Amino acid sequence: MLPSSLNIGILCCDLERGRFLVDRFQQLRLVATVLTRETLPDWLEKQANTLVVIDLTDPDQRMIHTRTALETANCFFRPVLLLSERDHEAFEETDPFHYLHPDFTLRELRLSLELACFRHRVEGQTADAVKFSQMVMQQSEQALIQVDDCGAVVYMNTKAERLTGWMLQLARGRRLIEVFRLAEPDQVVTLEAMLAVGDCHEHDPETVMLHPYDGEPLEVECRWAAVLRVDQSVYRYLLSFDAVPMPTPIHAGHKKTKQFQSLARTS
Repeated sequence: MLPSSLNIGILCCDLERGRFLVDRFQQLRLVATVLTRETLPDWLEKQANTLVVIDLTDPDQRMIHTRTALETANCFFRPVLLLSERDHEAFEETDPFHYLHPDFTLRELRLSLELACFRHRVEGQTADAVKFSQMVMQQSEQALIQVDDCGAVVYMNTKAERLTGWMLQLARGRRLIEVFRLAEPDQVVTLEAMLAVGDCHEHDPETVMLHPYDGEPLEVECRWAAVLRVDQSVYRYLLSFDAVPMPTPIHAGHKKTKQFQSLARTS
């Protein structure tokens, strides 16, 4: 009999052929020892702590049958399917059993895990794309703030930090209107309305009065754009803005120069 207090291990098996694939949460490897139903309990007691067994001989069987067959060995049963090494990485920080159901057939289980692995790969590709976009944003000469579809700040580059007076660590997760503070109430209402309706249209540049976290109000020119998903819903908003340059004052001494006088005549 197996001990009742068992640690987690995962075993994929073909009881008919006596082949077992073991996953130690490190890598997948084939156990060379040929096992049978008779030798299974002894091997488990020596080699594996609590393990997971699937009989791969019948892809349409209900896995609960396998559990019933192993109850005499006091096995703690949690089903799992063999994964490729690449897909196995998908579960290093995720509980794969979240995707399983005790009444799944093996075919349904395979589809469930394939979907989980696909989601993981897509999330990984999305994370890489986000890192790249943030790198591009940092190199931009414009101040840029990235906002999610709920109106919360996701990312802002260094120039946006400087103009708004907010550090990214403090701004992330806050509503855009808290970070990009507008002095005019009607402009605040307009901005909130755009976020509420999921405005996905690109707008012409607009000049607004920005009120930094700690500083004097300054005039900025801003542009609003949306990044869309495949279904045309809003994935992210991107607000780009820059301070409007102040006109260069003309000194009294300069007015007397011949250059200024000639410019005055032609104007």
